[in-house]
Amino acid sequence: MSSMSAKASQDSHEKPLYSSHSTKFSQPLVQHRKGLLGTLARHQIDAPLIAILTILGTYALFPNSFAKKFLFFQEYDPVTNTYEKSYEDLYFCLFWVTAFTFLRAAVMTYILMPMATRLGATTDRSILRFAEQGWICIYYSCSWVLGM
Repeated sequence: MSSMSAKASQDSHEKPLYSSHSTKFSQPLVQHRKGLLGTLARHQIDAPLIAILTILGTYALFPNSFAKKFLFFQEYDPVTNTYEKSYEDLYFCLFWVTAFTFLRAAVMTYILMPMATRLGATTDRSILRFAEQGWICIYYSCSWVLGM
């Protein structure tokens, strides 16, 4: 009976968001959530990449298409030579949220996690912590240099 309760406690234990068990970090292990949020969590790299490439490809083939709303501000006022705020800006914001989601997941998975293992991190927790802190350092350093 004790072996059954030990197995039940192992099954209920949540796995880390990313795991170092994969030697090449090609597919990080993601918590097994259900529904839309679980699907998005499992596809943090490929889903945004498909959306970004679709928007960029559509704009490249059809420059005056709907994809233009995702890449440029819309409400230009030629009198004041400025852009006005509008609900059309939500497309632009959505594109960049998607782009940074892809960038964060890709950098953490393919650069920072392998770097953590090469530098001696052994547990999943320490590898994930190194990757998250590394991303924060990269993001804020770039933002500071660019003056955002």
